Amino acid sequence: MKRRGFRFRSSASAMVALPLMATQAWAEPCVGAAFDTPFPGATGVVTRYADVPSPRFPGLWQEGLIRGYPYVLYANGEADLRDSRRDPMWVISVACDPGATTCVQEMDGTPPEVAVAIATQLGQCFVAPETVTTPAVPLPEPVAEPRPAPAPTQAAPPSSLPPLVPGDDDEVVRAPCGLDAVPEGEPGITLQLLLVEAGADPGPIDGLPGQKTLTALGQVLNVSPDDLTLEEAVAAMNSFLCEPD
Repeated sequence: MKRRGFRFRSSASAMVALPLMATQAWAEPCVGAAFDTPFPGATGVVTRYADVPSPRFPGLWQEGLIRGYPYVLYANGEADLRDSRRDPMWVISVACDPGATTCVQEMDGTPPEVAVAIATQLGQCFVAPETVTTPAVPLPEPVAEPRPAPAPTQAAPPSSLPPLVPGDDDEVVRAPCGLDAVPEGEPGITLQLLLVEAGADPGPIDGLPGQKTLTALGQVLNVSPDDLTLEEAVAAMNSFLCEPD
């Protein structure tokens, strides 16, 4: 598999031409001419610029997360969507022609249908920006969670273990903690969510641990964050939140 910046290509890639509802050349993309308007429904959005444009970094681009999937929108009409920034299992690359009504999708791996729909709207951002809505792909209706039973009035003895809550068939189980209490995702976002669970402030939940995330990690674990890999930090936070002292 050949790497090109944020994009992966393969000779076995599937080429899919998807018609979009554009009838004229590009005007302004849905993220604005300066790429500083967040793509609808995206989080952790950052606008980047290369002083010396190159095939790898074509001048101006925007990156962020859509439903947890990292995306990149380049000013040259290309886009990239994948399941993870590091060692992705699938990648969708999008290339749009400003003079045409279609964008071409190139797929490596087997992305889910929702990812294909998101990639289609990344292309529409260039050739049909007026069709891109908020959020980019409708989220499923939330499922109502049953209310927990009222807490007992008698004070429980102090403990470092997670609280006990009623379960099915009157079985007493422990409330989820650590990795069981946060949605599954890429390690950077998982680490930041675990720090929030521990009462720390890791900064923006964007999957890109920066100085604020590292400072919060050091304060919670009382160790130097430079001594831990990302995976080790996630494991250490899980132990901190779930295991007794």
